[in-house]
Amino acid sequence: AMLLMGRLLRCRWDSLFPNPAEKVESQQSKQAQQHDSTKPLRTFQVGDRVYVKDFSTTPVSWIPGKVVKITGPLSYHVELISGRVVCRHVDAVRHREANYFRTPPQSKTASSVDDFLLPDIPLAHPAPRPDVAGPPPPPLQRSTRQ
Repeated sequence: AMLLMGRLLRCRWDSLFPNPAEKVESQQSKQAQQHDSTKPLRTFQVGDRVYVKDFSTTPVSWIPGKVVKITGPLSYHVELISGRVVCRHVDAVRHREANYFRTPPQSKTASSVDDFLLPDIPLAHPAPRPDVAGPPPPPLQRSTRQ
């Protein structure tokens, strides 16, 4: 039948033993349709203020930046506050709401810092200050084995 008609013929056994691949395919299409209706596609435009994953720290942190170039359907070049430009996938980029941030002080020169708007939240682990000396390290204990 396959050679003559190009398909398998249906019989009573097909009702007793349905094809599991068809059921899986219909369930997957239903799941994909439900997901696509609830999750909007994440897109960014040049100039959007974003957070970018910083993989150079442990644990991974999010740092503010600005989209400078769209390099593909899911990848972006983002300029960080330090001036460094990094390429990130859309999964490593998040939108940044402007109302959660303050503008930098007016006494400093207004440059690209205005584009980033530093957060008002204090750092969890502030960087050590080089001008403040801490206690000296404990002396090393050497082994007395021969």
